[in-house]
Amino acid sequence: ADIRNAFSRGGGNLAEAGAVAWQFELRGVITVDATANEPDEIELAARFGLRLAQTLAFKGDIGRSAGWVERVRRLLDDAGVDCVELGYLAHASAMCRIFGAGDHPGAHELFVRAGAIGARYHDQELMTLARLGEGIRRLGDEEPVQVLGGQRGRQNHVVGALAVERLGAG
Repeated sequence: ADIRNAFSRGGGNLAEAGAVAWQFELRGVITVDATANEPDEIELAARFGLRLAQTLAFKGDIGRSAGWVERVRRLLDDAGVDCVELGYLAHASAMCRIFGAGDHPGAHELFVRAGAIGARYHDQELMTLARLGEGIRRLGDEEPVQVLGGQRGRQNHVVGALAVERLGAG
């Protein structure tokens, strides 16, 4: 909701849920045995569930994304495994806090946890996601921002492909 408001205040807009669904094509189905108890199978199921949550979030379906994040949390909690997917779970949970509830401060601890797990497992992708997530979170803590239409001034902050400028910054 906060990101949508920032776009609106800056004269932009954010696509509705499913707006880019035409760009995706079903390539197959992965089935994982619900009684799987081998750590590798559980980690694979968790990774797949988190990618599904990420895809749903990219499509703007934060509610279903959060549901998959919770399913993965229960899977990993029940299995009691220590794996890098716990870091991806922390990252996905933090993103759900930001984009679902607008809880930027609550996301901080989760991004820190994701980064620490990424470092422990030497997972560069996770460490990068945690840093980018922390940047997005910090944008929510600052004064309102406006989205720039391809312009970049000396006061701009860049997070991923989103360029923003602090309002009132000279």
